[in-house]
Amino acid sequence: MKSSIRRMLAAAALLLISAAAPAQDIQSKPIRIVVPFPPGGIADGLARGLAERMGKNMRQTVVVDNRPGGNTIIAAEAVSTAAPDGHTLMMATDATLSVLPLIYSKLPFDPAALVPVSIVAHTTEFLVVTADVPASDVAGLVRLARDKPGTLSYGSQGLGSNGHLAGATFARMAGVELTHVPYKGLIDVVNAMLGNHTQIVFAGVLPMLPHIRAGKLRPLAVIDTKRSPLLPDVPTIAEAGFPALESMAWFGLVAPPHTPKAIVDRLAAEVRRVVDDTEFRQKYIVDVGLTAVGSGPSEFASFLARDREKYVVQVRNAGVRLD
Repeated sequence: MKSSIRRMLAAAALLLISAAAPAQDIQSKPIRIVVPFPPGGIADGLARGLAERMGKNMRQTVVVDNRPGGNTIIAAEAVSTAAPDGHTLMMATDATLSVLPLIYSKLPFDPAALVPVSIVAHTTEFLVVTADVPASDVAGLVRLARDKPGTLSYGSQGLGSNGHLAGATFARMAGVELTHVPYKGLIDVVNAMLGNHTQIVFAGVLPMLPHIRAGKLRPLAVIDTKRSPLLPDVPTIAEAGFPALESMAWFGLVAPPHTPKAIVDRLAAEVRRVVDDTEFRQKYIVDVGLTAVGSGPSEFASFLARDREKYVVQVRNAGVRLD
């Protein structure tokens, strides 16, 4: 009997060690956060803030790996084939997880297989034009587009991105023709607007604020149900006559397929710890026009299900298909 008890205790000890191992193994080497956009954008800034604070809290190295291009597919494919050990994460967006499966018949990775860790934050989109566009409001922009069909273009962060769908949906609702011009990231869109290579964008306002304040860019509407504290004088898209137009970008960390739950839960707890930090929240979320979330894995999974349903309708209405 004593021998049996010893064996049972030994087995229990092994189970406890195995259960604890993932949480310990996560600190065995640096954590890499893959960002599917160039440096300087909202996703990149958020990832760098997270990397700094997570590294400090966890007492290990956390780095950002920018892999732009391919409509976020390049980064997502790299993360989907990485070891499921908690040392590789991706700063994913709605474009990556909700939209890509709807606009491509085949992808080199399975968005549904990437493991939700935490939605970090979401942003509110704005409709912004260059100062050279002779329109002071959305109604004026619609009249201009109707008078000169096909002469106005809008830039986005890539084919099928949030900005692409918002622009296509807006054009359809307004009954106008706008030319879509895809870029690798929002910074590239802003630079193109400053060079007058494209005139309109539907995107988060952070990278544009200095140029808005300098009078080089002009916000016409915030695509939300309420005005933004960053630009309180800018009307909502509903006030501008388009209450059905929706556009919200979110940023969330996902892990490679088959990442153990213990590791995912540990990472989610670390993200929440950072997001709940007052200094981090002010600098990397509030001051850049984002709204903090810091959700857990199950909350993220439930949100994704609803988000994908929303985009089924939006993609169909916009008529977007890339193959």
